[in-house]
Amino acid sequence: MPSFTDLAYTKMIDLFNNHSHEVGSQAASAYPGKTPTNCIIYVINVQKYAFEKSGDKAAARKVGELAEYGTDLASYLVNQHKWKGIYYNPDVNHPRDGDLEHPFSYYTKGATLEAVL
Repeated sequence: MPSFTDLAYTKMIDLFNNHSHEVGSQAASAYPGKTPTNCIIYVINVQKYAFEKSGDKAAARKVGELAEYGTDLASYLVNQHKWKGIYYNPDVNHPRDGDLEHPFSYYTKGATLEAVL
């Protein structure tokens, strides 16, 4: 059986080569009929596929459940699957986009991952 990495790579290349039906999630309303995607959706699809094809349907399901919660998903992969997680946030005290999730995620979840600031 191919490794998780091989399965993920195969799916990544497949999605890269076959994306004419997709559009960036922020532009989706301008392109009805196209499937919205972005960097997060892309990675979630790759992970779900690789877990499913490697026989770990529970992990594929969990990745889907945690898809909206990046730090929770990272913690799950680190704690349950022994992945190494790196938390990157350029400025948690003064995020350029003004999104308070950045400092919140750092102070509540970033400590469980290796923080790179």
